[in-house]
Amino acid sequence: MTARFVLAAALGVASGICASTQASDYDSYFDTGERIALPDIGAGSYATAGDVLSDGRLIAVTGNSVYVESAVGSGLFDILATFDPSQTAGSTDPAFVTVSPFGSRIAVGTGYGKPVAVFGVDALGTPGAPTMLTAGTTADYFAIDHFDATWFDEQNLAITSGQYGSDSVVTLLDTTSNPTSPANPTIVAGIGGSPAGITFDADGMLFTGNGFTGSGPSETGYVKAFPESLWQQGLTGTAPGFEDEGTYIADLLSAASLGFDIEGNLFVGGGDMFASDYGYFALINSDALSDALAGIDLIDIDDPADVRRFDPEGSAVVGSYAVRFNEITGELYGGWADGYAPGAHVTWAVYAIPAPGSAVMMIASLPFVRRRRHA
Repeated sequence: MTARFVLAAALGVASGICASTQASDYDSYFDTGERIALPDIGAGSYATAGDVLSDGRLIAVTGNSVYVESAVGSGLFDILATFDPSQTAGSTDPAFVTVSPFGSRIAVGTGYGKPVAVFGVDALGTPGAPTMLTAGTTADYFAIDHFDATWFDEQNLAITSGQYGSDSVVTLLDTTSNPTSPANPTIVAGIGGSPAGITFDADGMLFTGNGFTGSGPSETGYVKAFPESLWQQGLTGTAPGFEDEGTYIADLLSAASLGFDIEGNLFVGGGDMFASDYGYFALINSDALSDALAGIDLIDIDDPADVRRFDPEGSAVVGSYAVRFNEITGELYGGWADGYAPGAHVTWAVYAIPAPGSAVMMIASLPFVRRRRHA
């Protein structure tokens, strides 16, 4: 049984427990007031990118280093690995960090014109003794375009990418293929704009968007969903087109950060400055999402029952948020930077539910059963 189906079964049990013990997470998230300081943006970088390991600790990349939290919730980070400088020219400009569903592998988009690095969690070193992620030994480096990515399984990595003036695409990298000649077929084609975030739900449905208006007709923030049977056509034939196929979900922010919490609520980050749609991150109710996928009703982004807005620092302060979910702690993070140069501070606001209930504890006890995330 695959991770996806094991997880779906676990979530089915969990949803029954939640129903009897507490309101839905969608309604219950609140700003705890806690702020996690990720490592400041490092030399040669314009960002710090992060994700969550299977044990609940945070992992971050900036400069040419991989940082890991010393313990769950500590907010203290150690350098446990450095990238092969011959592959990164001495520094990353991290586009994404994403941990595989079983938690065994990590992929990092090391920046524009730089490769996607893939390595095992077991390749990480220890505090004071970081591992060098050397090409061909402790890591593989794939020279492919990338903006965002998420794992479909332990082997295949879905990647959004695009070049200025051209439509964007989603590809599926076989991370066991030869890095000098990678298997990376297109699985969604013709996104009429810049690449955006990407995620899968528990049924293998792919969600991605238009990150910035281009040739259209979709516009900044359009999110669409593609069932597994549709996007897999790209593996053996013609990939579905974003503009003409798939199911429209919503027009929200810039869709730059996508993922799911345990209940199947879809989070959306980014910001559309030109449309004055910025200064918050959003959560789409799983029920509203199900209705949209079934063709029953459209999602009303102005209806709080369909879409919640989170504004931890005030819309006048932060234009764009990245979003992540921690399945072990049940926390939702909204992250931002106070600048885009070395030394700038990167902060994640922590949202939680008042009483995580036995469902969250059950999932925490099964760290190998994990929902796919973005972000």
